[in-house]
Amino acid sequence: MRRARAATLGRRILLAAACAAMLACGGGHRETGQQLVVLGFDGMDWTYTQELIAAGRMPAFARLQREGTAAPLGTSVPPLSPIAWSNFTTGTDSGHHGIFDFLHRDPATYFPKSSLAEVEEGEPGPCFGKYRIPPTDEFETTRQGDPFWKPLEEDGVESWIFRMPIDFPPSGLATRELTGMGTPDLTGSLGEFSFFTSALFYDDVSSGGKVYPLDLWEDRAEGTLYGPENIFLCEPAKTETPLTIYFDPVEDVAKVVLGESETILAAGEWSDWVTVSFALHPLESVSASVRLYLRSVRPEVELYVSPLQIDPRNPATPISTPADFAALLAEETGGFYTQGMPEDTKAATEKLFSIDEYLVQARITAEEIEKQFGWALDHFEDGMLFYYFGNTDLVSHIMWGRTDPEHPLYDPAAAEKYAGVIPGLYERADELVAMALERLPEATLVVMSDHGFASWRRAMNLNSWLRDEGYLVLKDPSLAKDPGLFRNVDWSRSRAYGVGFNGLYVNQRGRERQGIVDPSAKDALLDEIGEKLLATVDPKTGGRAVTRVYPTARYFSHGRALAVGPDMIVGYAKGTRGSNDGALGELETEVFSDNTGQWTADHSMDHEAVPGILFTNRPLGRPAPTLTELAAVLVEEFGVEGFPAVTPGS
Repeated sequence: MRRARAATLGRRILLAAACAAMLACGGGHRETGQQLVVLGFDGMDWTYTQELIAAGRMPAFARLQREGTAAPLGTSVPPLSPIAWSNFTTGTDSGHHGIFDFLHRDPATYFPKSSLAEVEEGEPGPCFGKYRIPPTDEFETTRQGDPFWKPLEEDGVESWIFRMPIDFPPSGLATRELTGMGTPDLTGSLGEFSFFTSALFYDDVSSGGKVYPLDLWEDRAEGTLYGPENIFLCEPAKTETPLTIYFDPVEDVAKVVLGESETILAAGEWSDWVTVSFALHPLESVSASVRLYLRSVRPEVELYVSPLQIDPRNPATPISTPADFAALLAEETGGFYTQGMPEDTKAATEKLFSIDEYLVQARITAEEIEKQFGWALDHFEDGMLFYYFGNTDLVSHIMWGRTDPEHPLYDPAAAEKYAGVIPGLYERADELVAMALERLPEATLVVMSDHGFASWRRAMNLNSWLRDEGYLVLKDPSLAKDPGLFRNVDWSRSRAYGVGFNGLYVNQRGRERQGIVDPSAKDALLDEIGEKLLATVDPKTGGRAVTRVYPTARYFSHGRALAVGPDMIVGYAKGTRGSNDGALGELETEVFSDNTGQWTADHSMDHEAVPGILFTNRPLGRPAPTLTELAAVLVEEFGVEGFPAVTPGS
């Protein structure tokens, strides 16, 4: 767990990374005479990879399989990226590193909360006129445990870590490090876009960003781009900068003036990176980088502004080790997305992007990351290089199910149109592997993924199931659909509830604020619930909805983080996943429903159904059947023993 303090923009901007990023690495480096290159492709599926290899479409992977090793890689429970990459990074499971889901719950309120970070708010200083001394907030990552590059650095082995998920604030322990999944935008969110429209009537979006109106004049449209909260003010308010769009009277072209920048775009065109400044007080401002997409000029003016990226050339908070490494990358390779998950899946799921528009945006992000990969290969000389690619996961979430004839959204024409998207992702991964083999021919190359993938056809609301089975009792039974956040739940009679995509919690006395289940009765209750879940049949498919259950106290190692997580994790059958509403503590009328959303595929299922991949160009010192074991095996390649340094109950 890493702590740091944030001032200036407070918890919303998470300047807390500064302390961690300034930590000195271990002692001086030694020449190992070894190059170990690890490529992490998020969500690359073992079965699908094998199919494409057999079809002759992944020759570099075929070479690895022929000359080195290839095997499915056991993933985490549940197979969610924050958990899986934490398993790999720390060489431990959730019982030690403390990440069990994207969402955990607050036992005092039962409300969902982010599992990736916590903020302890500081007290603001006194006001001087309209300004004040801002509060100093303490931000801490919730992931516990040391990363595998720490013992390498302590032994003098140089390590380069590019975009390792759940590594914000930067650990400060690597020779060079750029943070990945979990890195926020400038507002402190994981990425919120702004969409501007001149339409008189428009619908806002439920998540991922906000729609703003434009005031329409004869030759222009005007609006305001909002930035992070300005906590220098005695009455905090969002920072802002003016936006003006001057449109051509005939052509579908416009000049976008954002603060001091001017960009000319045709309808359907993306800008390069644009720097935007937000004033905090007369002597200080903070800058962001954004990309603009002019969706249309007529009949309505529509402009998409990407989430406000922490500007790598002038970061408001360090996102790299050393702190100026991000600026060096920007100078060497150009501007880039710094938020942890740059593909804007929310713009796609909220239908502000068409599928074609989403694929263009995803390709832009991929090209930036691939360009930096080339730079890393050209400059890396000795030690270990880890490089992460997230495109295989985030594009698959949107596109995988569209070519599945059994998916509720399946459309033959669309399936034909987009048939090449997923194979194209894998073929591009193959080209990147070939690049590594060519540029670093003496290196030991390890290619891995954190989990596999599957079409998501059916959704199961765990809370609705608990209601129907009598474990979750409503105050007003006539409201079968809960208004949200358990507001209709009678906790004095409820024994269990669900939060997160896979988590089931017992309403335990002495732990939950209104708990009623005695701790001595918990195991028997979990056994009863687990047995019923395993016997549950989806009435539409006639198949089992749940194929594994994992009582956490029996399944995970007994580290000090075990108490943070759920009491049981539900392993849904392949093709089924927990519903979005259920993850947020809501109940729906029916337990099962078709997945008709734009998020067509997933992996949050029985972990044995969605293994990852492990390919190497030469055998490693010993087998690594799971993510947790792989970290230790990689460390041992440099003769470093004893990782991870944990003991049961520590």
